[in-house]
Amino acid sequence: MHPPDGPRNLLGEPLGRLVRTRRDRMAVRRRFKRLWCRLTHTYTSPGTYAVTLSSEDALGNLTTTSGSIVISAEPSPASKALTKPSVEAPQITHLSESHRRWREGSQSAVLSRSKRPPLGTVFSFTLSQASRVTLSFTQGASGFLVGGKCVKSSRSNRRHKRCRRTLSRGSLTYAASAGAHRIAFQGRLAKGRHLPLGAYSVRVQATNTTTGKRSAVEALSFTIVR
Repeated sequence: MHPPDGPRNLLGEPLGRLVRTRRDRMAVRRRFKRLWCRLTHTYTSPGTYAVTLSSEDALGNLTTTSGSIVISAEPSPASKALTKPSVEAPQITHLSESHRRWREGSQSAVLSRSKRPPLGTVFSFTLSQASRVTLSFTQGASGFLVGGKCVKSSRSNRRHKRCRRTLSRGSLTYAASAGAHRIAFQGRLAKGRHLPLGAYSVRVQATNTTTGKRSAVEALSFTIVR
């Protein structure tokens, strides 16, 4: 049994209507476009491709829809490298020391992740990434202003205005991984040098060895006594 308006094609349209008017043909074409959107195909190389979809019903009525698509090339490794997120500078956080006043010992400074308290003090800090960590030790000293500079006191400048100088007393450098670290420090520097008794400041900075980016400088103060 056929519907009252006659047999129908696969789209559900009456077969006689496919060729009656231009509007009918356009309606069928739009229906085929919706079917075309559900088809899939994988292109192996970039370029512009023409795509044609044709369908013929039982009476031989042919409907054709065509178009074109553009396939872009995959980004090259070089361009992918340019879009990589930039590496941030390392960060030093939670810098602290176990004692601000301590006796000088004979052992060299040791970078450690253990929690055994040593003689001297322990500098503790946390690194956000693997970096080269530098501890710079400075000491304040009195001086006199001469020509806009703070210089060491002498007989010729003792009547000038007093000032405070910052003297470099040495540094220590370590390669450290990301995470929490402790440096047991007893006042000894490299090559047998040591810090004399007195008050000091230590400035800690981390440097990424790959990018050269540096962290902000963190500082502590301490005093070495007998």
